[in-house]
Amino acid sequence: MALNADRQPVDGPEDGLPGIRAGSCRVRPLDVGAGEADRERAPLRVHVEVAASLEALPTAAEAVRAALFAVADEVLGMDVREIDVRVVDVLQEDVGGDGTRRSTGNGPEGSAG
Repeated sequence: MALNADRQPVDGPEDGLPGIRAGSCRVRPLDVGAGEADRERAPLRVHVEVAASLEALPTAAEAVRAALFAVADEVLGMDVREIDVRVVDVLQEDVGGDGTRRSTGNGPEGSAG
């Protein structure tokens, strides 16, 4: 999952997780009691909210978790130890006249959760 220049979620086949739209994401030290000096290289915990299509729903949390662990380690060099994924909305997939699928729905930012 990625954010464009306007910090809007990008979803679809280009990000490797079709049917899943990322919402809010928080990164915090795993040990919330650690002092400022200890936080520089401290292990991290990530909390992310997503919306998923019915098709993607059964494996959404697992897929998001695997993708985030890979990006954190391989791209960002972050020591992420825990990733909490919360599915907050179900997307409906529309098939356009050209046969392409588009996910529609409120997404995480439009949910009450």
